[in-house]
Amino acid sequence: MPLPTPSLLVITDRSQAACPLADLADRLFALGLRWLSLRDKDLPDADRLDLARALVGRGRAWSATVTLHGDPALALAAGAAGVHLPDG
Repeated sequence: MPLPTPSLLVITDRSQAACPLADLADRLFALGLRWLSLRDKDLPDADRLDLARALVGRGRAWSATVTLHGDPALALAAGAAGVHLPDG
């Protein structure tokens, strides 16, 4: 995967977000962010998939890259551009 330009990566943590992640993603993409990675691995798979799909859709409108941490099958199902695998 080529690095998006600018090569700034934002990794999500909804416990620290001031608003829902999908809304935050819209704001970040509007400001020029082109690479967002969904971490939030504590979410149940179904909720995480729904959120990932929403982020991918919002990112697509801005030609932004959205990746997912942890689960390749979930990343594929969400249409994410890539996956960050855990160590080991």
